[in-house]
Amino acid sequence: MKLLALDPGGKTGWALTTTDRVEWRQSGVWDLGRISDPGTRFLTLQDHLGDLRPDSMVIEDVWMRGSYAKRWHYGYRAVVQQWAAANDCELLFVAPKTLKIHATGYGGADKTAMLARAHRKFHFTAKIDDNRVDALWLLDWLIQQIKESE
Repeated sequence: MKLLALDPGGKTGWALTTTDRVEWRQSGVWDLGRISDPGTRFLTLQDHLGDLRPDSMVIEDVWMRGSYAKRWHYGYRAVVQQWAAANDCELLFVAPKTLKIHATGYGGADKTAMLARAHRKFHFTAKIDDNRVDALWLLDWLIQQIKESE
């Protein structure tokens, strides 16, 4: 089974695995393009999903402030949902607070705490940004959900 985690945004953090382990080297950040060109951003996102072809995905279910950001995020979600439905891919959403509790034990954890815990758990040697860190934690959360359901 191929599992994919997405931290949504113009700079989308992603993490992928075909095992029950998270490996930081199978993660990164997609730059989806200019915010003034949402159609191209969504096509780029579809292309990435088509290249990876996951069987199951998790996406962070963020709450957006500001009407433009909110509209863009809803479009992002729609693209992911449509791709998942068309490709028989299970799709789960996780709230940021749930993800922070999973990663640090504290629902109000900041980016520094998330990064520090990720560094200890995933043993990465390269400098990685918070989008990628969130994707690693999302993938770890998804693996835990699958194990608990077995």
